[in-house]
Amino acid sequence: MVRVFKCHSFASQKVIQVNKEPLTICTDKDRVFVATNDCEIIVYQISDGFPKEIHRCPTVSLADQVIFNAFKNCIITTELKKSWKGVTKSVRVYLNWEHSGTQGASKQRARVRVAGKSHIQHTSGAHSIKQVEIIEVPVDGNPSCIAVCNYTGNFAIASGPEVKLCSLVEKTITNSNSTFLDIEVFLELCWNFPVVSISLCEEYIVSCSQREVQVIRVRYDEREKVNTRDPRKLVKSPSISFVSNPDGSQVSSEATSPKSFASEIITFPGQQAIDTGTSKQEQIPARDISSVGMRPVGRQSPKPNLTNQFMKPVTKIVEDENFIEWSFLQNGRAGNASGEKSVCLPGLHIGSAQSQCHTHIVSPPVLSDFSGGKVKSSSGVHAETVLHLSDPRGMEEWMCAILIPSHSGTLTVPVDLTSTSNTDRMRSSCPTPRVSMSCYISGSRGGYTYQLWPQLSQVSLYKYTDLACQIGVSENFLHVVTKTGVETYTSRWGAVSVEMMDKELGTTHMARPVSSLDICLCGHEPFFGAVCLSVGTDFLALLSKVEEDTREKEAHWGLYVLHSFQLSDLYKDMLSFANRIRETGPASYIHLLQEAHLLLASHPLHTHMRDPEVREYLQQVSRLIADYFAQPEQTHWELAWPYYHSSGASVQDVVSKAVDTADKKNPQGFGRGLIDFLDHELFSQEEYINLAPKTCNAILGIYAVAAPDKLSKIILLSNAKKYSAETALRHLKTWLAVKASSAQAVSTLDRLALVQLNLQLCEVESACQELRSIQPSGLVDVCATHPALLHDGLSSFTALAQLMRQHLSSTLLESLVEMVDRGSMSLESLLVLLKSQSPTDLPHNTHIREVLELIVCSKKRELLFEDAVRLLCQAYIARAKDKTQMTYRQISALAPQKFALPQGDGHFAPRFAWLDHLPPFTDPQQMMRPCQNLEVKHVAGGSKVRQASLPVSITSRHQSSNGREECPCCLCNESLLKLQSLLCSPRTTPELAEFVLKQIGQGREPTERHHPKKVKAQDLEAASVPGDDADLFHDGENGEAGHRAGLVHNNGKTDHKDGQQDGEGGGDCWDGVRLLCLRRLDLPQAIEIVVDKYPAIAGSFGVCCFHGDEDKFTHLMRSMEAAMKSSIGSKSKTTSEEIYVKAYKDLLSRLTELLSPSKLVQILPGDVNLYFVLPYLCSSIERAHKEKLKSKIVNMGQELMKA
Repeated sequence: MVRVFKCHSFASQKVIQVNKEPLTICTDKDRVFVATNDCEIIVYQISDGFPKEIHRCPTVSLADQVIFNAFKNCIITTELKKSWKGVTKSVRVYLNWEHSGTQGASKQRARVRVAGKSHIQHTSGAHSIKQVEIIEVPVDGNPSCIAVCNYTGNFAIASGPEVKLCSLVEKTITNSNSTFLDIEVFLELCWNFPVVSISLCEEYIVSCSQREVQVIRVRYDEREKVNTRDPRKLVKSPSISFVSNPDGSQVSSEATSPKSFASEIITFPGQQAIDTGTSKQEQIPARDISSVGMRPVGRQSPKPNLTNQFMKPVTKIVEDENFIEWSFLQNGRAGNASGEKSVCLPGLHIGSAQSQCHTHIVSPPVLSDFSGGKVKSSSGVHAETVLHLSDPRGMEEWMCAILIPSHSGTLTVPVDLTSTSNTDRMRSSCPTPRVSMSCYISGSRGGYTYQLWPQLSQVSLYKYTDLACQIGVSENFLHVVTKTGVETYTSRWGAVSVEMMDKELGTTHMARPVSSLDICLCGHEPFFGAVCLSVGTDFLALLSKVEEDTREKEAHWGLYVLHSFQLSDLYKDMLSFANRIRETGPASYIHLLQEAHLLLASHPLHTHMRDPEVREYLQQVSRLIADYFAQPEQTHWELAWPYYHSSGASVQDVVSKAVDTADKKNPQGFGRGLIDFLDHELFSQEEYINLAPKTCNAILGIYAVAAPDKLSKIILLSNAKKYSAETALRHLKTWLAVKASSAQAVSTLDRLALVQLNLQLCEVESACQELRSIQPSGLVDVCATHPALLHDGLSSFTALAQLMRQHLSSTLLESLVEMVDRGSMSLESLLVLLKSQSPTDLPHNTHIREVLELIVCSKKRELLFEDAVRLLCQAYIARAKDKTQMTYRQISALAPQKFALPQGDGHFAPRFAWLDHLPPFTDPQQMMRPCQNLEVKHVAGGSKVRQASLPVSITSRHQSSNGREECPCCLCNESLLKLQSLLCSPRTTPELAEFVLKQIGQGREPTERHHPKKVKAQDLEAASVPGDDADLFHDGENGEAGHRAGLVHNNGKTDHKDGQQDGEGGGDCWDGVRLLCLRRLDLPQAIEIVVDKYPAIAGSFGVCCFHGDEDKFTHLMRSMEAAMKSSIGSKSKTTSEEIYVKAYKDLLSRLTELLSPSKLVQILPGDVNLYFVLPYLCSSIERAHKEKLKSKIVNMGQELMKA
């Protein structure tokens, strides 16, 4: 579609006075070359809008076509010669034409020669006087057209279906140092149609006939041909990709990427080995797992029935490596850029008079390479078809095709002579990179703009008002010569180049009108008899002729120079015309604004020079476009924000103008584009916008009218912080009333907004009430998604977070941990937020411990385990040593007397059952009893049922004579139990174990500690005071055994010989922790402690810590047997023997479940009593037979199911 707006005209029109009849014209920058019927070419220079003759160059015969080669500074002509045989055409190149003289001067002599012939006789005195040299290029037949590339100096001569590519080269005379210039034909192309128009630009060549147009790309470098082949010819399988080796070769990723098989271990650099198979781990029996602190597990759903899994047919889908996806799309617009195959079916293209095909359908022309001399060759050069258009219906006659390149900067083309040794004459030595390559293809009634590189696509469509005679292309406009004058259309090749530059620079957020915007006929200059048009830098050269209908047929001609307006004047004219039709034609108004934007954005003053005035105009037109799309009921409202962003408009200005405009309308309304702009600006994370209170209140009013569902988000999360709380609360309550009337649920953000506003109005009770009404899961999700709700730049908590910390601390901690999971907060920042004024409050800061426990409970936070677990262990050890405080959380848990260890798939693990039998504990039942330091005082005469308001005091009812009795309940030993749970995890490392041993060895307390009769709740944390150590061995004669039993292994330190410990640093309460650490550091030492002090737990200890290792069980049995023998001579012989015998039987009972009968026999001592071990051997044999029978039944069932 072509729109018509009369907004373009020419600034001035000058007439060039020519005495002789002009035959043809051409331009180059500020010069005009006019060929006359007097066999001469007159050169005019346009200076300050006036033409001035500067040169005259004689020609051999009448010129039919003239082009100027700016790269090589020569004139190329096709000249007519009439004879009795007919009219013939010749191609001649004029060198040193500027030395031919001016008007009135005597004509200079010229050298005339034929290209490629011997020119020794013409080189004498070549360096003394500069003379005009004329080189005639031999052509088979009459040339139909010529074209030149301004970036390489190559020129093309078309004659019928053949095209010769020529270049001006410097040659050396044999046996001499003299050089001369000559024309060399280095490439010939043979097309399958007669060429009527040709254009070339570096390696691209486009030729057209009346029915076909074909664009090819010629390449010389063989290495580049392999690496940059057409991606549409590559067939890629979804399962195969190609990677490049350092040597440039390509190999399939199937040969480079490792494949994992079952039970294979793959190791990558910098990573630990990953076992892809199912690794077997020794499962600890349930009876060896402590039930203390474990939550009851609900009834699980039954496992899926696997009986029918062999009956279901399984279909395996295998990717086909030869799969090719074809897309049947009109004009081939899609699929070409991404490398997909496309098929063009002309019969399906309704309404299109052309068909577009590609390389797999139309072959390129036949090439003949003469770059190596006169011998014809085709090696080292190849061509590929980029675009092919055909019109089999004959509805269109192609007239010309023009290549239009775009570069990223000002061209600095060196005027150089091409050496004959150059291997690729199609490439330019221009250092400015090319951004895009476009092509305009014109018929007599219309034309098309195509983008050829970096992707192929049709950009725009033109329809002329009359039959076209000639086409002129400028930087920003397309000029078409018709019978009535010159029509000026807007162009899109500049828009294509701007899009490519934005994509290359990554500035895709910049607002630009699309290059596919409808074309605009913006000007028409009436002329009669216009026959030739050429485009200069800022002007058009137009030749018109009118022949009188007389016998003599005298011709009246006129040569005009039409000067274009300056960019600023042209922009102002377009803007003025747009403002006149703003109310009557809004669609035309926005189209003209977009045309003005494209004109400014694609002009070299902006793309190359970055002119500040042009940038200001761009911001102005961007603001006008944004204001248009921000209006209500706009379809493309999403374009408002990008244009506002490009215009640099402030939020205050946009809001003020929108409010003023809306106040004039009834009812008041705001567009979605304005809301979208405010969303981007108010919720921007890049920079903070300080808005005035008036602007903030106006923003709330806008959202209350246009988007009330976003009011809560504006109040909570936007940069508009200086609003009036009363105004915001009024708008929000109005919206909530509307939601309530339509039975809509109140969202979490709405309730949080009410909490925030109530806090600002100092209504704390109302804020607490609204906060408690929010679902915890929704509150966690919202707070984690928007961290600004809880903290101010990670420096301090917000008022909302402080309220949550006081009333919903668990929800706050879950939200903070979720932020850590999402990467919006680090562990260090989290600890800084939760710390109080004292830097050493870690053991007593309940929130820090709870948040660390939440982090450690989940496997997905495994990367934080090392730091978090160390902090937790340090806090637990410090709290276990300091037994003078009790937290609020413990006091609240005292009444129901419930205790639970942290659970999950993280670092916390179920405690081993043998830990329940080590000090300060004796058995699990005693641990689960109510705390012995508590008593409930009832009011006299009260009912038996205690009310919640009755006083609860903490007393010490059971104390020994020396005041060292400790309470073994879970609440008093919470820190110790959690520490043991951490160390029971298979994730415990030797480094962590060594760290814990060092921590429990720090700080020793006095031997005697006075316990008052009553202890306040805030001063009691865990009543775990070690009592007297009852030694296992009391036989003074057995000094070695007694000394070994009295040792306390604490990093090489020993306690008193009487077996009692001095405080918590070496007390019996740490033996369980010490054993858990030593099992990672020194297992034999741990076994020695177990055998000497706690033989009753030997079996359970081995099952939990040995993981089925026979050697370790053997070592444990030998240690037990040695201890039993050494206990024979002890004073308490009967007691010691009973303990060891019972423990030994328990160990044998567990081994029957772990080992096979043969292995069990192997680890038994040689002098064992057969009657003593016979029951265990029988039990082991019976278990083995049962397992064998079970395996046989399962195998038979599987075979039956398969059959």
